[in-house]
Order: sequence, then structure tokens, then C-alpha cells
Amino acid sequence: MSRTIELKHGWLHLPIGRCAHPYYVRFEIDGKQIAELRLGLVSGEPDFWCGMELEQYIDKSVTLSFTEEAPEALLDAICEGGPMNADNTLYPNLYREALRPQYHFSSRRGWLNDPNGLVYDGERFHLYYQHNPYGILHGGVNIHWGHAVSADGIRWTEHSDGIRPWVSTRHIASGSCVIDEEGVAGYGKGAIIAAFTHLGSVNFRTQTHETHPSEGQFLAWSKDGERFTLFPEQPAIPTEAGKSWRDPRIFRDPEGGFGIAVYETTDKGNCVSFYHSDNLHTWSRTSRAEDLYECPDLFPLTPANGGAPKWVLYGADGLYRIGEFTHGAFHEEGERFPLDYGLCTYAGQTWNGVGGTDARMHISWLRDDKLSWTDATSYPDMPFSQQMTVPCLLKLVESPNGYRLTRTPIPALNDLRTGEPKARCLESVNEAVLELPTQGDALINIQSEAPFTLELGIATIEYDPESGCVNFDRGNKRVKLMRSGTLSLRLLTDTMSSEFFLQNEISASYGQEMAGKILRVTGQNLRIEAEIYHMDSIWN
Repeated sequence: MSRTIELKHGWLHLPIGRCAHPYYVRFEIDGKQIAELRLGLVSGEPDFWCGMELEQYIDKSVTLSFTEEAPEALLDAICEGGPMNADNTLYPNLYREALRPQYHFSSRRGWLNDPNGLVYDGERFHLYYQHNPYGILHGGVNIHWGHAVSADGIRWTEHSDGIRPWVSTRHIASGSCVIDEEGVAGYGKGAIIAAFTHLGSVNFRTQTHETHPSEGQFLAWSKDGERFTLFPEQPAIPTEAGKSWRDPRIFRDPEGGFGIAVYETTDKGNCVSFYHSDNLHTWSRTSRAEDLYECPDLFPLTPANGGAPKWVLYGADGLYRIGEFTHGAFHEEGERFPLDYGLCTYAGQTWNGVGGTDARMHISWLRDDKLSWTDATSYPDMPFSQQMTVPCLLKLVESPNGYRLTRTPIPALNDLRTGEPKARCLESVNEAVLELPTQGDALINIQSEAPFTLELGIATIEYDPESGCVNFDRGNKRVKLMRSGTLSLRLLTDTMSSEFFLQNEISASYGQEMAGKILRVTGQNLRIEAEIYHMDSIWN
């Protein structure tokens, strides 16, 4: 069963059923397979449409065929046409859906998770991310690198997927990018070099659903970040016996050349391995650091209150460690602390290519556990799933108890405030309720001589002004802030999230539907001052 479609406009539009049975579909152009995806197509009225961009093949024909027994009518329902945007009648409510985050990045269609390949090219911030463009569940085999760009790090324009899977046995897992300023790889000065894992996909053709072996870490290059070309030698860093070693983080080695950090496993457990190359083609392992799981990130920061740069290393859980990186090895110093104290962040990453070591711009996947990996009915009206946190600045400070990272929103976020703020001032109260905009930015100061509690939906934060100690979510995480006394709180609320920033030091992020929720503060003899702004939409 097959169908051939002439590409007059460069886009195919796929009718997707939220809970439709998915089948493997092969796409061929000029007799060569360009993709094999697992699609939940329907022949009747779809729950939503998804677009496949094929503009580089305009005036050619694409042949679609099932690689398993499936209803032929499903292929007949696919149509060819113009771009996937708000002017296309198939997408009348694009970016205006009822549950669309208004100033947090979410993909126009499909599933989103880990940020990937964050890089600044001198003019634009590139945000790549784990992306299933054709369904609201992860789906494995369909995972691409989604792609969006921004001039200010706040207002994003979604582009076509940057790296796409070409076989059904493996998909494009997490990774990173770096600018090859000197052109040592041979693809010109300023080329964007991407490192990603060609990760084994689940084989849904079998009853046992075993996973195909992984191939390791691949490298690709691009002149503009829009389309990537694979290096000729692949994998650049092989995996051992098909293991799912993954998530290569590429960086500039302080002693020359480039490094890559890879999440791996040994008989001792999870670890990160470091590799070195002078030409971006030939790599050798230099060391391993134990006890790190998924998505490593590594970068230098200069302490804000003076001193020599230190290196920061963390994994997907955001538990960061401070130390030195010399001779291809990380040497840890001091304690470990979370980048975020909430319930819902994972796999954060910082941008390469932004000059200096005073700060690093950081973003994380902001998970909503109700938006399931396996249940397509959790939010029945959404043709997309998941979002990112707001971009934040990480800075290094030296406290009496050692080095700490601070995490605060980037200044450009203030540009989204609209109109005059709503002011509140409450004196000598034991309980207060603050109504918040669904898309808002609240600046709140709370004075008290006794401990008090903040509650907002699933978030519970207890603060002791005398000690500066904070207890998150009934003991889930605890921390002693560098500054005690009056609590300075910034609270960002959006359609599907709330993010707390305390004392300009730490953050706590939560994925939750915000309509109708209130902030409740309880304690003794509280004085509360608040300025509450409404936030504009980045999709305007």
C-alpha cells in the first residue's frame, strides 16, 4: 500500500487522532528513504493536523507506504499544501489554544521535552529540543530536534525541525551545539557543530517491544542552524555493546581544543565520561566522574564577588557541583545543591556562544506530570504537550559556606509587563490571599518575625525569616538562603506553570494549570507588599 504525492508547496499535512492506533509509514523521494515514522493517522475528522516541512524537495514527488498491514484510507487522508501557520485553514487556533502557555516556550504541535543544542550565533539564540512533531506523547521513534530562534531569548519563532530521524530503529536524542569559530572541523569559520545521540528506538513491530541497540554519539554541522549535515565518520564516539550512553555535551576545553561530556554507565553505576579532540573528528576518553545521570552540562563561571573562574557540572536532575576542570578531568569541591527546588524541572541546559564567564543563560524542561508520557487524554483539547521554563541567568557567588549558584529570570522578561501594576499592602495579618493573573509577574515582600507558609496549588513553601531556611513541599527539599529576614519573592504565573524566585538566589518551578488559583500566605503578624503585573503574550 503506497501513495505518491507531488510536492507543489513543500508541506504535507497529516490528520492525527489523539488515541488512534499508530502505524509505521515510510517516506521516499527519488527512491531514497528520508524517514520512517510511527503515525496515529485517521481517515475521518482528525483531533488535530500536523505539518511535515519538505520545502527542499519542492517539485519532486514523495512516496508514502506502510511497512505493516494498515488501512489504505489512512494515506488518502494526507494532503499537500502551504506552511503550518495561522493563515492555514487547518490550523485556525495556532498558539491561541485555551491551555497554551503565553510567555513560556511550547511547540506549535506535538510533544516537547529536553532542551538541546542551545547556542548563540552572535545574532540569534537557537533553542533545539526533544520533539515529536506528530503526536502529544513522546513516541520514541519520532523524536526530532525541534528548533526555535529568538533575538532576545524571550520571544520565539518556531522553525522547521533542525535534525530529523531517517530510520525507524533509532531517533535523535539529546545533545548540544558549539560554534566552531576557527573552522577546525573543515566546514568554515563560525559553523554550528551539533552533537547528539543516535539512540535505539523501541521496536513496536514485536510483541515484546524490545529496544534496538544505540549507535553512540553523532556529529553534524550547519552554516545557519537550520539544516544539519552529518560528519562523514559516524559514530564520532561509539557506545559499548549498543548501550544507551547518551546526551553529549560539547564545550571548549580550557587547555585547547574541544571536550564532550557523555552520560554513561559502568559496573559502578551512572557516570559522565569526558572526551577530547583537537579537530572535532577524532575523540579520545580522558576521564570519568561518578554519580551523574543523563544530560550533563559543564561550563566555567567567575564568582560575582571576585576570584578565579570555577567550573560547574550537573546532570538532568540539576544537582550541581563546583570544581576545577584540568587535563580533561573534573575535580569536585564542596557540597552539591539543586538548580531548582520545585517539583517539575528536568534536563536543563545553558547556552554556548554567549561571551564571558560572568553568567550563563539557562533553560529547563518544565514538566507537568498530568501531561503524560503514555496517556493521550490528560488534556483533551491540547494538540501539544509540555513547555520550557523562562530563561534564567546562573551566577556564581562565594558564601560563608562555599560557592553557590543563583538563578534569576533574564532582564528581557521585564519587557513583557503590560500596563500599570496592581498594588497590594496588608498590615498585621495572619492570613492573606492574593489573586494572581493567569499570565502574571508578581513582586512580593513579606515581613514577619515568625515562620510563615506560601501555598499555590501543588506548591507549598515554608520560610523562617530568622534563620533564612526554606522548606519546599513538606520536606521534599530544604535550603538555607544566604540572606535571611524579609522575604523578597518574584512569582511568575502562566497558563500551565508557576515559578517562584526567592531572595534573588534560588528558584522553585511547578507545572500546574493556573486558572483560578490563588496564593495563600499564613503566619503571624505578617506585613505583605505586592506589585502584580499582567504579562503580554510572546505569540502576538
